[in-house]
Amino acid sequence: MPTLSPRGPGAHSHPRTTPRVARFVLAALAAAAPSAPAGAQAPHYALPPVEIERRLGEEPFEISGMADNRWEGDRTQRAMLRFRDGIALPVKWARSARGGFELNNQPQYELAAYRLQSLFLDREDWVVPPTVLRVMPLGVYRQLDSELEPTFEGTTSVLVLLQYWLNAVEPLEKPDPARLDDARYLRRLSHLNVLTHLIRHADSNAGNVLIARNGEPRMFAVDNGVAFGSPDSPRGTFWKDLHVTRLPAGTVDRLRAIDRPTLARVLGTVAELRVTEAGRLEPVPAGATGPRRRPHRGIDFADGVVQMGLTDREVTDLWMRLQHLLRRVDAGEITTY
Repeated sequence: MPTLSPRGPGAHSHPRTTPRVARFVLAALAAAAPSAPAGAQAPHYALPPVEIERRLGEEPFEISGMADNRWEGDRTQRAMLRFRDGIALPVKWARSARGGFELNNQPQYELAAYRLQSLFLDREDWVVPPTVLRVMPLGVYRQLDSELEPTFEGTTSVLVLLQYWLNAVEPLEKPDPARLDDARYLRRLSHLNVLTHLIRHADSNAGNVLIARNGEPRMFAVDNGVAFGSPDSPRGTFWKDLHVTRLPAGTVDRLRAIDRPTLARVLGTVAELRVTEAGRLEPVPAGATGPRRRPHRGIDFADGVVQMGLTDREVTDLWMRLQHLLRRVDAGEITTY
């Protein structure tokens, strides 16, 4: 089976994999992946999420299988990534559009949703699975698509959003009224719904929000690309509204502790890259090249620097949604427990 690695231009060249072969190997690897070590959060995660995030963001890997996600020609794929120690992780693979932007393909929204949850949820309660932006050398990526152009003109790189592919889950279209008296269900639903409300999740397509299949009420938001400043999806916007009327008191306390400067700092720049002399995009710490030059643009590429994040307007809108939620708590419309 052909594989490719994002380790650099020296990787071996292989012919493009066919979807038929990729699907077979993908299923085989899912069954043959090494057992999860102690501390893993099975059945949803093969490894602790913090370790998954580190691997997806930093470690070399080989793509051992890839297939279109929902239909042939889908903009996202499901891929199996194998690391040097033999561990294999399934991911949703979303290549950025030319210029970094197109409707329903805005990596800054996915990254912002992933980071926002850390401001009011403990890691074990996070509802967005590990999500990272990864740089792929163009020459390596052309093993998958020989006609592909770089994400940004004048560079030799392709940007890909990777999100861990959850196991043992199924679509959650709406809350189950029969389970609202279950304290565990209500707590998980509250965490999910507060996040989807704050980011203004505007695409209720089946499969974007998930719940565990094993009876445990773990819930996840796995497709957050139509959110914040996006136009509403014709497939529904159920999850952008707040449907819970009771929230954990500790969660509300943490929401109150968030100030606007923190939102701007955490979400105003969610990814930053600079172009090397060889033309390759290289990730750098947020703010390393200075403040956002054009904060009215979610994705900005100029003078050899890429900056991604929420716009000033989107941060302000998020801040206003948060304040409105807290006013509803203060007015007694939403109670705490």
